Amino acid sequence: MILLFLLLCLFSGISFAQEMCSEVLFVGDFTEQEKEILVETKDKARRNNFLKTIQRNFENNGFVGANLYEKCKGDTLYFVNEKGEGFVYGTPRNKLLRKTKPEVFVKLSGIVPGEKVVLDDLFRAVKKMERSGHFIKVKEPELYREKNRNRLVPLFYMQETSSSFIEGLVSYSSEDEKWIGVLDVSLKNILGTARNLDIEGVSGDIAHRISFEYLEPWIFGTEWNALARGILEDDTLYSDALLEIGASRSLSFEWDFTVLGGVGNNEWTTAVGLSYKNFDAFYLPTSGTSANIEMRLKNYRKGNLENFVSLFGNYEKYFLLSYDWVARFGFSGATLLPTGNVFANEDLFRLGGSDSWKGFRKDFIKTRSYGNTEVALRFQGLWQTAFEVFYQPGIYREMFPYHGWKTHHQYGLGIIQYRSSFAVSLYYALRPELDFEEGFLHLGIKALF
Repeated sequence: MILLFLLLCLFSGISFAQEMCSEVLFVGDFTEQEKEILVETKDKARRNNFLKTIQRNFENNGFVGANLYEKCKGDTLYFVNEKGEGFVYGTPRNKLLRKTKPEVFVKLSGIVPGEKVVLDDLFRAVKKMERSGHFIKVKEPELYREKNRNRLVPLFYMQETSSSFIEGLVSYSSEDEKWIGVLDVSLKNILGTARNLDIEGVSGDIAHRISFEYLEPWIFGTEWNALARGILEDDTLYSDALLEIGASRSLSFEWDFTVLGGVGNNEWTTAVGLSYKNFDAFYLPTSGTSANIEMRLKNYRKGNLENFVSLFGNYEKYFLLSYDWVARFGFSGATLLPTGNVFANEDLFRLGGSDSWKGFRKDFIKTRSYGNTEVALRFQGLWQTAFEVFYQPGIYREMFPYHGWKTHHQYGLGIIQYRSSFAVSLYYALRPELDFEEGFLHLGIKALF
């Protein structure tokens, strides 16, 4: 009883001490709304959380040394805002720089010298560089002050990685004993200049195709990148060629915008795209979101075919369920408009392959409209190795002489493994109408350099 009495006295004393602070004074810059909230909030913990929120806003607006707190002195409760001096960025540096040129690293970081310091930018810059595949964080970044100046230099510890690769992929169908081969050559951050070149060759029993995409960064000293991409295709039913030239730029650490114009065998094209990505890693991400949308207008120079618009979009989300388990959810869809047009075979969307509908060989299905979702559960408990089970329900529009919508369900398992100099991916996919031995095998072997 005595102990209970003493505790009651203690808490009563604390309450009494708070009530003794009958007058409230504000020291420093507070808005009228902030003052009103702080005066009306009786719970001290909630007041402290609110002060921390205000402090975080100052830290993300150049005042990185801001300190907000409350104190009771005599019968007066003081709310203090010591925001300190404002700071801007100096030139970012990488302590572990090898191949990448210093001025290129500044651009890749996304931090602009002279802009107000935002503490959250350091985290976002690290993730942006890791998503590029060029770097891996070794240590948390630091800020140090230039002598006699209100400039803070971000110092990163980013180790350069092998992000360029040559990859061979094979998709094989036990159902009809046919295969299709793909060779990818991807040159990233060429000579440390952030230039990228990707070339893909596809060869199968009915079609052969080669495509490329080249990026020249920061043309004429601007934030815009020059972009060129093209395709040559020889199918049993048609031949196609298209060259597109345009520009792209980063709108923020996660957003990118693209605009292109192109010329083909018998057409002009215009394309506009917007993409978002905030994955936590380039290889085997465990959390984050990716989204892409693109609209393309195709105008034929001759009147034998009608002009049309194509729309495409996809979304992918990773969830970290526990230390070793990751869930993935995604959906994608595309359509050609107006739906009453007669479309050439080369204009149709292609489905199939390890990065599309895994229950088919690459580019097996051609359609003017489709949609699909995918759910997957991945175990990443082994070093740079993942085991995955997936399920993909999808729907697509059949083409002449068939009509209407057709549904498909694909499911299976995969193994993905990355090392410093090589990577291997293996997927085995089935559809309900197939026996186990009639599945589709997708094998990829990648050499990193």
